[in-house]
Amino acid sequence: MSWMFLSHELDENTPGYGGGEAFVALEKKQISEGSSSRKQVWKFNNHVGTHVDFPAHFDPNGKDLSEYGPGEFIFERVAFVSAPVGPDHLIMPTDLKMSGDMKLTELLLIKTGFENKRTTKDYVMNGPGLHPDTCRWVRDSMPELRAIGFDFISLTAFQHREAGREAHRVLLTKQGTRDGIWIIEDMKLGALKSAPSQVLVAPLLVKGADGSQVSVFAKM
Repeated sequence: MSWMFLSHELDENTPGYGGGEAFVALEKKQISEGSSSRKQVWKFNNHVGTHVDFPAHFDPNGKDLSEYGPGEFIFERVAFVSAPVGPDHLIMPTDLKMSGDMKLTELLLIKTGFENKRTTKDYVMNGPGLHPDTCRWVRDSMPELRAIGFDFISLTAFQHREAGREAHRVLLTKQGTRDGIWIIEDMKLGALKSAPSQVLVAPLLVKGADGSQVSVFAKM
């Protein structure tokens, strides 16, 4: 067994949705300038880089980060789907060629290959997204699903923002007794070839957060 990261490092090249500023690191103390230690100040919002949208991001009654226990950040039943798509494409159920019984899936990972454009304008302005109908289909087809993750910048394609808002609501809003489904955006899936046996999602613990940067670890 081996472990791999499924999250990108934050740095000043981290892409921001729609081309907005994402991450700034300021050097406040440096040993080379006579300080006894080094210190940085980081500036970023909670929805840049590899991060989770929790239900509270779109549902005023949805759970925030503080309402989940440690065990809920561990996923044992993971499904992996390769679905190559082009710019501005809204992913439909027919794009997700799944095999086998997915009813017990806790985490669905979608690899489109769009991560290869992460340093380009296309990634932030013309990325793909999930169609609301796909989100409904995923919820209905996978009653145990707790999270969905993918290798593009946002569930919302920048050129289809209203559809993206609806897609967020479909996944994040509580339905009956079933909680909203987490959305893990801007993941690092380039080296992933098959479903991991276990995935750990480690958030930056901020009280009451509607979303948080995460380090994602996968056991292969």
